[in-house]
Amino acid sequence: MTTNQLKYFITIADHGSIQKAAFLLDVTPSSLSQFLRKLEWSLEQPLFFRPGKNSLPLTLTPAWDSVLSVLQGTSACLD
Repeated sequence: MTTNQLKYFITIADHGSIQKAAFLLDVTPSSLSQFLRKLEWSLEQPLFFRPGKNSLPLTLTPAWDSVLSVLQGTSACLD
């Protein structure tokens, strides 16, 4: 995972929304959504619960919720 991808994942998780994360990261929501789909496909598991098309917030699955703090620490070291 690249540093940008790490930042994308953490921002989505922190804000619970692809739209909000895309705005903060200055990328299109569709490119961020595509990134997330590819990441989940490569990991062969969902990272977020998606309650409904326009329902917010996205929430991490339990396995990835526990990984998030480690990734945030890693990201802080890279900044």
